Parts: sequence; structure tokens; C-alpha cells
Amino acid sequence: DENMDISTAFGGSSVEATLERFKSINHYVTTENKIIPDSLAIFTIQKEKFTDSETVWLNSVYDGKDSDKGYFKARELAWNKKWDKALLLCRYNLSEAPSHIDTKILMGRVNSWKGNHDKATEILKECININPNYIDSYAALFDVYFWSDKTKEALELIIAVEANSASANEISAKISRARSQAKKANIKISEVTINSAGHKAGIIK
Repeated sequence: DENMDISTAFGGSSVEATLERFKSINHYVTTENKIIPDSLAIFTIQKEKFTDSETVWLNSVYDGKDSDKGYFKARELAWNKKWDKALLLCRYNLSEAPSHIDTKILMGRVNSWKGNHDKATEILKECININPNYIDSYAALFDVYFWSDKTKEALELIIAVEANSASANEISAKISRARSQAKKANIKISEVTINSAGHKAGIIK
């Protein structure tokens, strides 16, 4: 109170009412992705419409209330090579929780497993731009470059991950693989530049 003595504020006081309003607003903005306007969002807000048959299937495997649950279900489908179903569930999960970056990375991986390496690269580069420190995006992109024989791009990615992620050591095997492939192809980095996004990039030859 005004004398710094401890006393109860509950029982209809203005402090209690303010707390309840805050809790209500906090619940709304965090569960409905309303913290900032869509126009200022870092993550792309994907407002998709699904066909009736897609909706029936989606509702049968996922209630849309837990984005982590949706991600793990999509990952399970992907591991079982049900790639189209996995991508559908990823799209739905992102339409409900656009900031779920693991779902987006999974979409990149699935596209690569299907042979769509260009699409996978596009998705994973976007993930890196969204969060340059998150190591899983780099790990997935290293795999895409390896499978699609893009040795030069993999070398450039080494510089990017070492400059921008504190967890580069976690994927040291993938980095070593990229260096080994470059050595076999007689490709090396000649200099380092800073790109327009403020990230380091290698110039290869």
C-alpha cells in the first residue's frame, strides 16, 4: 500500500481487474498471432483455403490447436514417405502458426526428398533470413546442396553459418563434408564479402 506495507489487493480491487484484463489480452494476442499487425510480421502470414476433402483429412489428423503436435505429425508422415500429405499438413500448420520455423524447415526437407531442390533451397534460405542463428535451417540446406551437387553454394554457406550462428559446431560433420567435396572439385574460397543483409558471404572460384 502507500506505506509499503503488504496487504491483499484481491476481492474486486482495480489492481485485480487490471491484472485480469492483461491476462485476457495476453492470451488473445499470443494464441491468435495478433502481437503485431500482419504488415509488420517477420513471418509470412499464409492465409490459405483448403478443399473440402483436404479439410476432412486435416481434421482427422490434427485439431489445429497445437502447432508442435501438427509439426510432429507432419514429420512422421514425411519419414513414412507420405510426402504430399506431410506438405499439406505443413501448409495447414503454417496457416495457423506462421512463426513455426521447424514446420517451414520440414517443408524444405520434404521438397528436397521429392527432388524439388530449387523449391527446397528457396524455403530454407527464407528460414535463414528469418532467423540467421537457427542451426537447423543451415543443416537442412547443407543436405540440399550436397544432394544437388551445389558445391560452390555449400562453400558460401559455410561462411554464412560460421558468421551468423553460434551453433555451427553442431553441424561440423556437414561443414567438413562440404569442404571435402569442394577440395575434390578443386573449388576454394578466395575472399569474403558482406552482402546487403549484413551477412558474410564467400566469393568462390
